[in-house]
Amino acid sequence: MNAPKAPDEKTSKTFIHRDLSWLEFNKRVLEEAQDSSNPLLERVKFLAIFVNNMDEFYMVRLAGLKRLVDSGYDKRDRFGYYPQDLLLEISSKNEGLTKTLYETYRARMRELAKEKILIKRYEELTPDQQKFAKKYFDTALFPIITPIAVDQSRPFPVLPSRAMALAVGLTRYDKAYLAIVNIPRNVPRLVKLPSEAGETALIMTDELVRNNLEKLFKGYKTAGASLFRLIRDSEIEVDEEFEPDLLKAIDSEIKKRPRAKVVYLEVEKNCVPEIAEFLSQELAFPAEAITRIDNREMDLTYLFGLASQTARPDLMYRSFTPEAIEYENIFDKIKENNFVIHVPFQSFAPTVDLVRTAASDPAVLAIKMTLYRTNDGSAIIGALKEAAKKGKQVTVLVEIKARFDEERNIGWAKE
Repeated sequence: MNAPKAPDEKTSKTFIHRDLSWLEFNKRVLEEAQDSSNPLLERVKFLAIFVNNMDEFYMVRLAGLKRLVDSGYDKRDRFGYYPQDLLLEISSKNEGLTKTLYETYRARMRELAKEKILIKRYEELTPDQQKFAKKYFDTALFPIITPIAVDQSRPFPVLPSRAMALAVGLTRYDKAYLAIVNIPRNVPRLVKLPSEAGETALIMTDELVRNNLEKLFKGYKTAGASLFRLIRDSEIEVDEEFEPDLLKAIDSEIKKRPRAKVVYLEVEKNCVPEIAEFLSQELAFPAEAITRIDNREMDLTYLFGLASQTARPDLMYRSFTPEAIEYENIFDKIKENNFVIHVPFQSFAPTVDLVRTAASDPAVLAIKMTLYRTNDGSAIIGALKEAAKKGKQVTVLVEIKARFDEERNIGWAKE
């Protein structure tokens, strides 16, 4: 790798580039996974947060930078960097972060094993666990998996960003074939296995799929399977000043994401060269830029679900219940005196109650508010819809460009 050129001296002393600053921020997230003062399962969760953050960095910041490089743009940005040099510096910093990530992950896995929390390979399963795993595959995974053959008459499938799949080599009557098997994303990646008292044993769904390929390809022989994962450009390019219908424009951009350019591709270490080359061609991604990692280390965001699979509160932060604010009627409480809610130390309930009460109170004629993000099945959204049904004037400023919540927010705006 060529050393990046130094940015303009005056600007580099004045500014820290936002992308490099962001990587430094995520480095501090990774340091939380190394901090022994944090409980073990919380440290493991910080690994998932780090990877999730990096995915978003690839999808937005790195994707935008690659667009500039591909377009031949050759001017310094306001931080003093040419796009080509910034890309090299990001790659260099990311290389060090990735090395630290997997070293930390392996150390945490060893600590989990000492606590009898085990993520097993298929060959490590006991007979009872194998029986359970077979039944789980047959009943929960097999019905929702659709293998896709790839040849001259059948194109490579459209895989969305962050999709993980197996590229499977097959043979039949001395002829070679290739198929793609999507790893289901609508079921948890970690499956809890029956285990001895005091032990938590789990296995990944991709491990189950890999070891049951013969059920998906009857009449064929498998000649190797390689797990891979891709990330696509998810940056939204909309000129807000000149776009007559911003909501429609963003909605249109979102629909392009499943076919957007691949900006990051990882395959497992032992992936055969033929499959790596095939993926490189089909996904229009340079072979030399492919990242090779152990299949068990691919997409560590699955660690978000580890704590809920283990009954070990001693390895987590102590639970905290926000303080409730006492009142009978929220409007009467406000008439008495204005009050400030300190979230998360105090409950968010009064905010929800305010909107609910306003929606049902016949004296309220209009509700006006700003909404940035909220959860699925939000009580606030439900109350606003109910108020509109009752004829109240409901005006909500919705942030439809809230990163990766655009589709959800557009749905609410239309409602």
